[in-house]
Amino acid sequence: MKNKDIIILIGAARSGTKAFRDLLGTNTNISVVPYDINYIWSIGNENSKNDLLVPDLKKSKAAKKIKRFIDNYFNSNNVLVEKTVSNTIRVPYILSIYPNAKFVFLYREGLDVIESVGRQWNKDVEKKYIINKLKHVPLKQLLTYGLKFIKRNLNKTAEDYFWGVKTPNLIDDLNSLPRTEAIANQWNFCVSKMLTDRTKIVDENIIDVFYEDFVNDPKESVIKIIDKFNLELNSSDFDYSYIKKGNVGKASKGLNIEVIKKIKSIISETQNNVFKLKEKLN
Repeated sequence: MKNKDIIILIGAARSGTKAFRDLLGTNTNISVVPYDINYIWSIGNENSKNDLLVPDLKKSKAAKKIKRFIDNYFNSNNVLVEKTVSNTIRVPYILSIYPNAKFVFLYREGLDVIESVGRQWNKDVEKKYIINKLKHVPLKQLLTYGLKFIKRNLNKTAEDYFWGVKTPNLIDDLNSLPRTEAIANQWNFCVSKMLTDRTKIVDENIIDVFYEDFVNDPKESVIKIIDKFNLELNSSDFDYSYIKKGNVGKASKGLNIEVIKKIKSIISETQNNVFKLKEKLN
């Protein structure tokens, strides 16, 4: 019997993880979890004030429930791709449940991410999307996560409304800073955590992908993943047609100069660390 490989996509919100997941899912030999499943990863931690979870041996029962639910998505395939944006800040927690998981870390230029999140923040969530997503939520989680999800997305005037990863200081930042700066802090926390936590994964189980390279040549990114993880897949059996380059550099058009200067002052160190990583890997 072949090994079953779970591939976890890790990246800050609006870094391309959804596009990457959907691309991998065009191969009939790969199963995907079609929605972010923060409500599953949070089993046993429903009352946590943010998305930062740490391994807890006392919660092995919760870990078994999480694994059982996610494993159902393998169906008849041996490769499963999962993408939940909040997992960006809890890689050690994932490793405590899936110690042999494969990871794809996806990085995107911080300014472009922050501009994109700002636009997404103001968009209305389609009711059809909410209904379809909630169909995947187990009954017990529906009574906790489901109600919070509906309230947060349909009542955006609530004081604690946010979009993306709920980092430890996000709500405080939103109440004290311009939204763009709060989003910059959100990105900074997520990517800093990624850079720290990637060192906790054995080399053969992680690959780093840079969004700009991915959209420029998506097939090359897929080939690297197939080769790195020794997957019995053909790179020609994916549909690359819908991957577009148009969002690269969009921040320069969507943000004014003063806002860009402020964002850069917040994210410069982390952004430079991403650049250094890319140089090191090339």
